[in-house]
Amino acid sequence: MTADDSDVFVPVAAFSTRGIEPYAFYPMGGEFIVTSEGGHVFDDDENEVDLSEDWGDYDIENDIAVSISDFSSKFEAV
Repeated sequence: MTADDSDVFVPVAAFSTRGIEPYAFYPMGGEFIVTSEGGHVFDDDENEVDLSEDWGDYDIENDIAVSISDFSSKFEAV
């Protein structure tokens, strides 16, 4: 996802549910990897990306703030 995807649902995962109907997803941390525009990857224990609330960090090497806010999810059958 990029800033251009703001306010648009973008597929980030696919599930084989074998007939089960999922109805909610609650990000608990550790499921996502964020890469800044400068290329810094936030995914280790120290910088764990937890989208259960707004998330933010700073890419020191490239002098850029990195954040994700108002994360929401939905399931769609395809």
